[in-house]
Amino acid sequence: MWTEPNNVSIPLKNPFRLNAACNLRWIGFAYQKDQAIDLSKEKASFERYKNDCEVYGELLLIGAATLQGTLRYEEGPAGTWWFNPYGKPIISRGPLEHKIASLKLTGDHTPQALHVPHSLDKADCWEAKAVVRISDIWLRISDSDEAGAYPAKYSITKVSNHHRCN
Repeated sequence: MWTEPNNVSIPLKNPFRLNAACNLRWIGFAYQKDQAIDLSKEKASFERYKNDCEVYGELLLIGAATLQGTLRYEEGPAGTWWFNPYGKPIISRGPLEHKIASLKLTGDHTPQALHVPHSLDKADCWEAKAVVRISDIWLRISDSDEAGAYPAKYSITKVSNHHRCN
């Protein structure tokens, strides 16, 4: 169940803010099993964790931004399209930094729409500089392939300098 995030602190950068949280729970050595976080009685911080335990669950971050970064095509169990924005445009610090450093793009994209050179048509992996406009982010925090940051809406507005992955 989605709840108001009154007792959740997360160091987001403008224009992003936390809108809702769902199924938050402590995971870690200090607990024998997942321990649900009751936000009416306790706080959950994504700036530092309590007792060296992580917070798992789902967050809805709202806001829109145009970001520059690297677009990556590589098929795998966790996804196919990845966008790594330059710098730290969404979150400034804390344990979620690495979980939101790469955005999972879930749409279908044709090589023609992304101006992929013919030399990379059959490549298993390629990267390019890109500009992506994103609106709102669904953030799933877990240790599964579904974990990650998913823009609710996005558009790839510019792609250039394609090259094979290293």
